[in-house]
Amino acid sequence: MATDVALQGGVLVGQVSDSNGVAQAAVPVSLQTVQGDEVFATVTDQQGIFHVQNVRPGVYQIVTPQARRLYRLWASGTAPMSAKPAAMVVGDTVRGSLGGTISTHPVLTAVVVCGVATAIAVPVALTLKHKSG
Repeated sequence: MATDVALQGGVLVGQVSDSNGVAQAAVPVSLQTVQGDEVFATVTDQQGIFHVQNVRPGVYQIVTPQARRLYRLWASGTAPMSAKPAAMVVGDTVRGSLGGTISTHPVLTAVVVCGVATAIAVPVALTLKHKSG
């Protein structure tokens, strides 16, 4: 389902953040047609914000390395009342079977998985040592 966003005088404004709401700097952002043809490419600034000039109204995808979202962009003065003033792109996360949220970033995933393995293995090893001694 597409999110409605009002263009600001032909300018698309957006922000990229992680699942915790932390702005993501220096993230590549691609504005693409629904068919996947790139219309514009940019990079977020220090606050995770990006701007795309001279955008025509229509349905587009905003693609980052962690997310692909569909947006319906409206010309100034034509957007429905529910339209957002900016596109908010939040990086994907997955729910782990232990009930926590795990990032899809490979390094963070490895740290979380190793941390969980350690949290399980260390108490088991200590329990076995205590019973045998």
